[in-house]
Amino acid sequence: MQARQAINRRDTAGFARAEELLTRAIELEPGLARAHAAMADVWILSAITRQESGYFGQRNSPVFARIEGAIDRALALDPDSAEARTSLGFVRFLQWKPTDAERELRRAVALNPNYTLGHHWLGACLTNRGEFDEGVAEYQRAVELDPFSFRILDNYGDALNTAGRSEEALLVINRSLELQPKSEQTLQNKIRTLLALNRLAEAEAIVRMLPENEARHYLARLGHKAEAEEALAKASGRDRTDLLLAFDRIDGWLDAVSPLDINIIGLRRLFSSPELDPFRHDPRFQKLIATLGFTEAHARAQAWRAAHPPEKPVAK
Repeated sequence: MQARQAINRRDTAGFARAEELLTRAIELEPGLARAHAAMADVWILSAITRQESGYFGQRNSPVFARIEGAIDRALALDPDSAEARTSLGFVRFLQWKPTDAERELRRAVALNPNYTLGHHWLGACLTNRGEFDEGVAEYQRAVELDPFSFRILDNYGDALNTAGRSEEALLVINRSLELQPKSEQTLQNKIRTLLALNRLAEAEAIVRMLPENEARHYLARLGHKAEAEEALAKASGRDRTDLLLAFDRIDGWLDAVSPLDINIIGLRRLFSSPELDPFRHDPRFQKLIATLGFTEAHARAQAWRAAHPPEKPVAK
């Protein structure tokens, strides 16, 4: 329990504390499958935080060897461990094997319908496959099981915003910020949601709270074109490519983007961004999605969007 609480802090110190506690637990009781699965989760989340996994170019990253070793030990002890199946499912997700990921995550929640992380990570898998309704429902179930997890609330709010339910998303994101007011990720999700609602002044107030390297992503959307041009001129590599997309320079982004630099956790935004709509039939975009192996998921997402128009933003 203490280790899971440390993991849920979602920061370097929390991961270090969790690893220390779990190492001690495994030394005392090597046959505890749950402890091995929790250790795998520490390493999974640490790798994401350090940006060592998630990108298409990292799908065969060596970081997975240690993680899979811990999962294998857990499953050898208990093949029906919902915790280990959840860990395995999310590893497959980060390895860009979404079908395998979904199978393992569904098995996990079937084994233990009350395991919060299983629903949380299944929600991530489904929404990034264009399965918005079911994915959002999985996030909602995770929140019901753990209403005080700021990260689950954050992810749920982002999924709601991606699904065009921005007013509802804002309420959820505000709940997350009540629990963790300084979470940069959640602040950025709030900015994106406010922009979707056309509440520009509120969005800008939060943007000015962010470090410069993060704040610049929102300059163009807020009308600061000169600052945006200056930031773009200074950027290079993946950083410049990310800014091109953030500044809605889609034509330039399509020329510059490499599949290796696409993060699977952000695919749902590529699927749902209205700024990309004029380019969805562009051969460059279609080639990108095909290379990633998500042509079917993209088509599914567009069919869903056509049937579920987003809320109409109202300026405030």
